Amino acid sequence: MMTNEPIITVLGPTATGKTGVAVRIAAELGGEIVSADSRQVFRRMDIGSGKDLSEYQYNGNPIPYHLIDVEEPGREYNVYRYQQEAFKAIRDIQERGKRVVLCGGSGLYIDAVLQGYRFQWQEESQILSDPVPSAIIGLRGDRDRIRERITRRLQARLKEGMVEEEEAGQGLMVFLKKILLLLMVFFVLILEFFFRVLLLLFAFLDLLHFLFLVYFLIQQFDHWLFLRFRLLNFYLFVSKFHIL
Repeated sequence: MMTNEPIITVLGPTATGKTGVAVRIAAELGGEIVSADSRQVFRRMDIGSGKDLSEYQYNGNPIPYHLIDVEEPGREYNVYRYQQEAFKAIRDIQERGKRVVLCGGSGLYIDAVLQGYRFQWQEESQILSDPVPSAIIGLRGDRDRIRERITRRLQARLKEGMVEEEEAGQGLMVFLKKILLLLMVFFVLILEFFFRVLLLLFAFLDLLHFLFLVYFLIQQFDHWLFLRFRLLNFYLFVSKFHIL
């Protein structure tokens, strides 16, 4: 179970330095960071999602982080799943006696944790949705400076290969879709093969049934001829005495 010790939440708009602040707080308090970014949960999308994983260190010491690179691109990842995994990460960090620093710019994800959203489809065993006490540090900055920082970051990411990263991701998805299509075709062919084998089996059973019926009719016909022959002999035998 999670303790009642408040966590620390660092939030704010893009390019206000949330990661740097969270890293410094975690370093000073001996804590770990739980990311709250709806894009950084996906693997390999490092440049486009702005993971900046090199920032997760302070004075040369790495700062542990959670909920980054936890799902494949193209797979569904929603606020409910994030909430459950965030609760597990927070509980794990607190059980080890560390401070939790929640950091990110996806407001719905943060709110789902701090407010303890409850979802209709939650099973009783999954309801961990009690509100999480937190000290909140909100960052903001001058709009012109933020716009300038975003522009510089975008230009840097383009030079680092953000477009190529996106194209590579699309190429991977196309490849996976082709593999899935081939598997579906293979599955259909296997089903067709078994269906044809089943038809042959039914045809063979029908043939056996027909041969059995013919055999039965032949046996009945032989029995009928035998009776006719016995009756004929009996008739001749009786007729002979009648003549005498």
